[in-house]
Amino acid sequence: MIQHLSQVTRGIKPITQTRRASKRFLDLEIERDRGPLVAVPQLPDRYRPIYLSERDGRSVFALFFLFSLRAFSLRQALRAGSLREIFCPMAGLGFVSSHGFVLRLPRVSVSDPPPDPELITFLRDADLERLGGYRAGVVPFVRSLLLLAAGDLERAHRLVQEASNADGTYIHGIVHRIEGDFDNARYWFGRTAVQPAAAEIYRHAAANSPKVASRATWDPIWVTDWVETSRTGVDEELRTVLKIETEVLLERFATALPDDRS
Repeated sequence: MIQHLSQVTRGIKPITQTRRASKRFLDLEIERDRGPLVAVPQLPDRYRPIYLSERDGRSVFALFFLFSLRAFSLRQALRAGSLREIFCPMAGLGFVSSHGFVLRLPRVSVSDPPPDPELITFLRDADLERLGGYRAGVVPFVRSLLLLAAGDLERAHRLVQEASNADGTYIHGIVHRIEGDFDNARYWFGRTAVQPAAAEIYRHAAANSPKVASRATWDPIWVTDWVETSRTGVDEELRTVLKIETEVLLERFATALPDDRS
């Protein structure tokens, strides 16, 4: 009994062929058994069916079904945005390392970690649209976060000082938190109605921090309180949370739609 995967049944004429042939399908080499084959004349290559003996048909059909199911799952996950951490870790920032620099995260304070003057000089004028693929509308926010990481708080502050949207006010709060101006930090975080990345920050942070997991949502004002009470020594848990915050924001900007400026 001959089976094929195309479901094409009209205009098919059986022919006899004794030679063995093989055809690549789903990156697997499948070999036909000797015996009668089925031909479909004038069918484009991409629609040409693959014929299998009954012995091999069941196993290949199972592979085909699993492949289709996996492809569907991947599409659904991509639509939901849940595969960013797999496919786009720190998306858009490869140019930093390719130019010989290291982006040290997180920046906890003005002096921790020490500022990197060479990286600051590079980032001030770097064409982030060309080098990182960022949309023009988010470039000031990306540059501000990168300069913060490098240690140029003054320039990072200027880039978001006049911004009134959720991204600008949120990064403005981060600047003041790093400066140690905690009251101003809380003010600007309070001005941020809804930070689009908050749910994603919380998801990653809660998976790595029992303190964050004990709360219902991501609360940057609460995190500011945590930083303030840790001024004598920031532990690894807090460092991890602050690093995740910056990474998720940068990834959000790397995957932003053309008019997504929040």
